Amino acid sequence: MNLTVFTGTCPESNVTELFRRTPMGGGSICAVVPDFRSVTAMEQRLAELQEKAYLGHRVYTFEGLSKAIISLIGSVPETIENHIKRALIGEIVKSRIGNQSRFYGVSGYHGFVSLIVSFLEDTRSRRDGIVSREPELVSITRAYESHLNRLGVTDHEGSIILALKGDIVERFAETFKGPLIVDGFYDLTETQLELLSRLFSNFGRSAVTLVNGDPISSLFSLPTLLVSKYKSIGAKIVKVDSKPSTGPEIILSGFRSGKYNDYSKSGEVEIHTFQSETSEADWIAGKIRTMLVNEICLPEKIMIVSRNAHDFGSPLDNALKRHCIPVERGVARALVSHPLIKFALDALDASIHSEEENILNVQGSCYAGRKHLTGDFPVEITDDRAWSCMIAEIDSPEGFASSMKKMFEWFNVTLNLDGGGRKDSAILERVVYEKFIGLLEIFVEVYSTFRPMMRSEEFSRLLKLFLSDISITEVNSPGQGVLILGVEHARYVKRDIVFFKRLDNSSFPARNDIYSLHDSKVALKIHKHKDMEEELLFYMSISGAKKLFLTFPGIDDEGKDSSISPYLKKIQKGIESWSKPVYHAGIPGDAWEKGYVTERGKLENIIRVLRNSGDSAISLLSSLHMSNNEISATIENAVRSHIKQIAIQDMNLNADDSKEIVAGEWGDERIFSVTALELYISCPVKFYFSSILGLQRERRLMDELDAIERGIIIHEVLAHFYKSLKQLKGRAKFSKEELETNEILMEKIVESIFQSRADILKGLNPVIIGSEKRFIKNWMNYFIELEAKMFEESSFEPYLFEITFGNNSYKPLEILYDNKKIKLSGRIDRIDISEGEHGSYFRVIDYKTGQKTKKIHITEGKVIQLPLYIKAVKEKVLPEYQLESGMYYNLKGARYDTKNKKLKDCTVIDSEIDTIIETASNSAVQTALSIRNGSFPAPEECSNYCEWRSLCRGSRRIQEEINNAAL
Repeated sequence: MNLTVFTGTCPESNVTELFRRTPMGGGSICAVVPDFRSVTAMEQRLAELQEKAYLGHRVYTFEGLSKAIISLIGSVPETIENHIKRALIGEIVKSRIGNQSRFYGVSGYHGFVSLIVSFLEDTRSRRDGIVSREPELVSITRAYESHLNRLGVTDHEGSIILALKGDIVERFAETFKGPLIVDGFYDLTETQLELLSRLFSNFGRSAVTLVNGDPISSLFSLPTLLVSKYKSIGAKIVKVDSKPSTGPEIILSGFRSGKYNDYSKSGEVEIHTFQSETSEADWIAGKIRTMLVNEICLPEKIMIVSRNAHDFGSPLDNALKRHCIPVERGVARALVSHPLIKFALDALDASIHSEEENILNVQGSCYAGRKHLTGDFPVEITDDRAWSCMIAEIDSPEGFASSMKKMFEWFNVTLNLDGGGRKDSAILERVVYEKFIGLLEIFVEVYSTFRPMMRSEEFSRLLKLFLSDISITEVNSPGQGVLILGVEHARYVKRDIVFFKRLDNSSFPARNDIYSLHDSKVALKIHKHKDMEEELLFYMSISGAKKLFLTFPGIDDEGKDSSISPYLKKIQKGIESWSKPVYHAGIPGDAWEKGYVTERGKLENIIRVLRNSGDSAISLLSSLHMSNNEISATIENAVRSHIKQIAIQDMNLNADDSKEIVAGEWGDERIFSVTALELYISCPVKFYFSSILGLQRERRLMDELDAIERGIIIHEVLAHFYKSLKQLKGRAKFSKEELETNEILMEKIVESIFQSRADILKGLNPVIIGSEKRFIKNWMNYFIELEAKMFEESSFEPYLFEITFGNNSYKPLEILYDNKKIKLSGRIDRIDISEGEHGSYFRVIDYKTGQKTKKIHITEGKVIQLPLYIKAVKEKVLPEYQLESGMYYNLKGARYDTKNKKLKDCTVIDSEIDTIIETASNSAVQTALSIRNGSFPAPEECSNYCEWRSLCRGSRRIQEEINNAAL
């Protein structure tokens, strides 16, 4: 046997030495590599060696190799797909593990099927057969084999078993005249090694690469065992000399038991720790954006490696989209993590368990375009009870799939696959939709043989199990962007710049708790195997990098947290002479200061104002200095960098300017807005920046409406709806029979408002506007359904809308104090009235499109709008009416309680009203006096979601952040 194993610590050096010392011109070559990416890389390398010409070379994965061998004697069995395998095993488990089994208690656990899958893979990849003393596991294994044979398919391990039968391996080897090359493996199953051994015996020359090294043998325990196996079949071992030359290689050489060298260049390896995963993702995206803008490298030279799945909508996914960073769309991601599939599963759950909250969440999705049906379902789906008509009494898998498709049709999902205005996302959404519909057909085929009839809940459970192991790959722009991979696949890919993210404090990289169902000795062996495997995967993932970034989220205090991984501490200590770890207290990075990001936490809020109005720079900077003098230097540097028309010598910071502004515009004659006072109560600094300095709040995400803008539109829609209804029919109250007509009216009003609010919609993609329009229409249709139910049980009806006091219509509300008074203005969303034998009553309604208002905040005087609006109506608007109640109408979560005949999850004031109004009045007076005195203290805690956080900083450690930014 002419077999040579080239082994060293550098994968690239190993394969280079293999090609240098292996004769390649003797005929067609057979190469075996771990995965499809490695297939492409090996084909490209062989093409370069043969001057771009292929000479019958074949590059296989193990699955491809076994199928090529089997094809010599007949048809190749289809490989069972992972999701079908999981579903099949799930059914076998359910039928084979009874209540007498010791596994019965855990068999219902979601991960139990995964354990059985792992058990079957281990069992079928061993030549000694089943390794278990448990009769249930033996039964499951035999049933699994039987079902594979009955279905005429096999699995990955089964294809190798079939290839080993007879003499077809030898016949396959005869078709090649050149050498056999095996590259990229560090461990092999028993069946894989037997297959290779028979090929080695029948090829004239065989060459293998194996990453291994004596100086750090504890890291290479698995490959060392494989070296011994190669030696046992007569292999010649060639040790490849691969001295570390870059920072990453030096890190790896000292990772476990070696020594760190101190001659590496500073900056080749950087360690960054963050407070959260979101901060980590934002920094990585900002750093990459800076590299691309400064033309440091091309995106296809960058790789992001993570031990976690790269899901749709993850912090990293969002950050890369915000920065417009091109991503190579060859990354497989879990199908169930795509928003469209989440919508489908949510709709399924809502149809089976028709709680109003579930229905509202589905109807509010960007994929839901509502329409009324006339014949597709037994009744129109306009209330909770009718939802059960979508997925109700299912008599077969076919009926279940048919109902799912009808539900998609009812929602007009195919018309809403626009990707939020992004072409790539729209293409992917259509791929995901077609994939899901196709899977429903496969689902029918699989389960028709098992269960002709089930309850809908059982079909729902099985469908989720069926989907759990399916991945979807974005197919556009291959090889032209940043590559994002998990540790498992990244070990085969080499890129110049590597970000190794999401490293936590458990191990390096973190190990999943995986255990086996074999006896304890085997379980212990496999557990140890996994530990060694992940350390080696980490090594191979970064071994080709010229520059390496290690990022750790969830670190609270400058990287000195006692819970930090011992591996991180070791690396920190080993490289401290030439690379210092950086702790990020906030959201730092070059891109933030240079204005590449459209997210919170940057200085562009103030910079944009100064750029547009250079004359106001002096007073604004003076006021900011007064608010927080510790960041005045940062603001000044930002202005110098971005405001070219302002001369540096004209920046005279004077702390008295702000008091002059307050004294002039907010004196005794000022009419205070109730909304502005409530803003001050929530955060004086927010009020200071927006109302005193007049800074404009910037849209959080440039490609969509934010919550405040959406709220403005919804308030206008509701006001116009009731005004139009009253004008057309003489009254604003309506019944369930009028819903269809009112929905048509509502749609027209939404269209009209969207056309008139160009100021809010300016700059948005037309597709985004259409998506927002559909979302608001669905939301408003649900609202008027609630209103119809409420009107049916109440004598009240809407009477006045968008009523303002403090202007020409109604005089300001006045509150007396110490022989003085403050004047208030406001806008009341809606006033309902009821007139009957017992008198005339009114109630005040204030719409809320965000969080639910807490009752305790009202009684404490932290929320003052509704109490003061009630006072204004009593004194200025409807003095002849009696008060019934006031209500914060929570549009987002309101539900109708059929039993008690009232709205739920809305905050109502209907008792102790006089006390509440007095508390709100006192709070308004104290707030107005604080404004006049120029008092704008920063809160003790700053919210991460505050649009002014970068200017205020609150209780954050400002000087530390400035120092970190300088680094």
